[in-house]
Amino acid sequence: MAERIETTLHKYPWFVCETDEGEILGYATASSLRSTPPYAWTAELSVYVAEDTHQSGIGTALYTSLLETLKEQGYYNAYAVVTLPNPASVKLHERMGFEPVGTFPAVGYKQGEWHDIQWWYRQLADHPSDPEPPQPLTAIRGSPVLEHILKRAETYFDI
Repeated sequence: MAERIETTLHKYPWFVCETDEGEILGYATASSLRSTPPYAWTAELSVYVAEDTHQSGIGTALYTSLLETLKEQGYYNAYAVVTLPNPASVKLHERMGFEPVGTFPAVGYKQGEWHDIQWWYRQLADHPSDPEPPQPLTAIRGSPVLEHILKRAETYFDI
C-alpha cells in the first residue's frame, strides 16, 4: 500500500487510520475516474474499513476528510463503487450523501463468486460554467483549511 500511496499523493489525498501499533483500521483515497481532460473535475473514491471496526465512526471520519479535501482542491464530482452485497458500505455511502446511479451485473469475481458492482455519486460543489483545474494536493498541503479538516477527523471516533 505504501507504494500506491506514494505514487498518487502529489495529486490525491490518502487518509489512513491506524492503531499505535501500526495496524490499519481503514483508509480513504481518490483517483482519476478517467485519464482524459474532460474528466479532470471528477474523482473516483475508494474507502476501506476493517470489519471489526464497523460502526466506530472511522468510515465517517475518513470519508468526510476525503470529500472536504477534494472539494478544497477544486473537484466537483465524486464517484464510488460498491461490490455487492455489502450492506455496511451501502449504509456508509447513503449516510455520506451519495446516491446510487447504476449497477453493473456480475462484473467482478472474488472469493469463488461473481459480484455486481454499484456506482454511487455525490456532487461536491455547484458546477461552474468555466471551472479552474483542480489543484494537486501539494498545493493545499499545510493550508489552514486542510489543517482544520485533519483536526476535525480526530473528533469522529474513539477506539
